[in-house]
Amino acid sequence: MASLLAAAAALEAKPLPRIGLLGWTACETSMSSPQGEWTFVLKGLAEFGYRPNENVTIECRSVNGRFEQFGLAASELAKIPVDIIVAGSDSAINAAVLATHVIPIVSIQSTLYGNSFSAPRVNITGIVNLSLELTPKRLELLKDAIPMLRKVAVLSNPTGDYRGDEARARRG
Repeated sequence: MASLLAAAAALEAKPLPRIGLLGWTACETSMSSPQGEWTFVLKGLAEFGYRPNENVTIECRSVNGRFEQFGLAASELAKIPVDIIVAGSDSAINAAVLATHVIPIVSIQSTLYGNSFSAPRVNITGIVNLSLELTPKRLELLKDAIPMLRKVAVLSNPTGDYRGDEARARRG
């Protein structure tokens, strides 16, 4: 019985996981507003049973629209330290990458920050724009599905700055 009580006490003494949120808008607004920057993140955590201040700690840092403050805010999260940083913009991702090489960073933007699925160079995961990474595979699958295929047309935004990268990815 004593060992059971000791085990229960040890479980209760375990610190809560800490999630760092790094974004543009004021934390209070972005966490409580139905259209807030972090609403869907908090909803997703709730769907998996995580409740702030009960079984997870949320550390939110906002730059309140001041781009130059991202470095300081990311450094604060890294110094706590949090177990993971969720970055709400490319600027937040850049700051988080500079602040830590150890803490995983989850991007909720469409960027890989120069990372590659096959050879990751930085500690980023999350929602990404997969077109460049997957273009050769998509063409391979298309050729497998339609063996007689000889030409493929690609529609894209003519003013997009990704065209050179996309062409290189198509060449494999």
